[in-house]
Amino acid sequence: RAAQFADRVLSFEALDNFRDYGDYPAAHGTRLKKGQLYRSAHHGKATDADLARLAALDVAVVVDLRRKSERLRDPARRPPGFRALVIDNDLGDGGE
Repeated sequence: RAAQFADRVLSFEALDNFRDYGDYPAAHGTRLKKGQLYRSAHHGKATDADLARLAALDVAVVVDLRRKSERLRDPARRPPGFRALVIDNDLGDGGE
């Protein structure tokens, strides 16, 4: 099963688990388009090469699900000229 989804994983130097959600099943028998929806771990340790690759993806919206304390501890690095909308988790630092 892992091999089936290996082509979804994009290779970065320091960004973990960066994947394309394209081709996953969606509503009414449709499938998500490739290159439209991605997910990954945080970008706090992104290298300059990672930032260049991110810029090439032309991301329009980032949803950062980390808590405020996590964002402060490891701020996300963004490509030069980054203009995407960033939506931060506002649930606070309490328990689930």
